[in-house]
Amino acid sequence: MRFLGVPRRVFQFATNSSSESDKPFFNPHLLVQPLCRFRPQHVGIYSSGFLWVDPAVFPDNFIQDVSRTEARALVVTQKPIAPGCFSIPSGFPLWKRVPSWYLVSKYDRAINPDAERFMARRMGATTREIASSHASPVSHPQEVFDFIVAASHGARH
Repeated sequence: MRFLGVPRRVFQFATNSSSESDKPFFNPHLLVQPLCRFRPQHVGIYSSGFLWVDPAVFPDNFIQDVSRTEARALVVTQKPIAPGCFSIPSGFPLWKRVPSWYLVSKYDRAINPDAERFMARRMGATTREIASSHASPVSHPQEVFDFIVAASHGARH
């Protein structure tokens, strides 16, 4: 991410390191269990093999900290995700070379917050926790903004 012209990463999520290219992102030996709190029946197959969260469980399990009206709007605008996003290596992780920041969503029901904490520790990231669902930029935009600004200030020193 480039923020105010400073090349640094602000992580809300972490990915595989290139040294783990033979292991899927959800490798039980790398992360605490359960990583994901969605049940298999909550993730459906969309056209062309893409995945999506079942609209019936989306509001209570993905963004439970906004109004029902806003959650329903997000349900119908969710974008399908390619399953490969969880297993294709992302290349050399920048967090091994530059300072990183990680925002843990304490009430995340999509990614286990303990897994988020594990990833943040592994990265050596400056970490903050937020009382939020998985979609913290939507439910807590000011706190997410403040975190990004704090990270950019840290990156300049």
